Amino acid sequence: MQRNRIVIDCDPGIDDTFALILCIKKLDVAGIVAVGGNTGLQFTSRNARYVTELTGRTDISVYAGYDQPILGNAVRAEYVHGVGGLGDLDIPEQKKQLEKEHGVDFLIRTFMNENDVSLVAIGPLTNVAQALLKEPELKKRIPEILIMGGAAFCGNQSPVAEFNIAADPEAAKIVMESGIPIRMFGLNATRQNWMGEEQVRELRAVGNKVG
Repeated sequence: MQRNRIVIDCDPGIDDTFALILCIKKLDVAGIVAVGGNTGLQFTSRNARYVTELTGRTDISVYAGYDQPILGNAVRAEYVHGVGGLGDLDIPEQKKQLEKEHGVDFLIRTFMNENDVSLVAIGPLTNVAQALLKEPELKKRIPEILIMGGAAFCGNQSPVAEFNIAADPEAAKIVMESGIPIRMFGLNATRQNWMGEEQVRELRAVGNKVG
């Protein structure tokens, strides 16, 4: 069965790390682009590479995008994810290297030259917005963007803002006004997917590298 082909733009982070593991197993991942968000780019790009090693998929290229939002200072969630993005987990030095091409250039190259690839953006939308600013024709080439962000009710970064949107609101505005079809999965959806102590114990009991 043919699997959906996607590019993932993310800021792993504990939540995005689990998302990457699931996507790599279930979908055809054309590439991963890291963005500064939950923690700085040096850690989000490292964590993305770490996931490809954990899952045995070092053939998936990982690119570094932007660390800072379009305007203003970076908003981080290190109080949730830890400075390194994965709590107190001791991450070994990664053998897999980042691609030399900038993540934004990879986004442009991929979507300008390939068909039937969807964009999954589960971090701040900085890279996506910068790609649209650099190549305006890109909005005609991306069939849809699936976004983890926003909230139908109360936010988690402030009473009126969810973290991924609040981390770069200017980028979010650019993406939302691009005309590209968008499917958003906000806090009203993501908060239905909690992981408690029982689930953690089940993962540990698996006994493999991911567990």
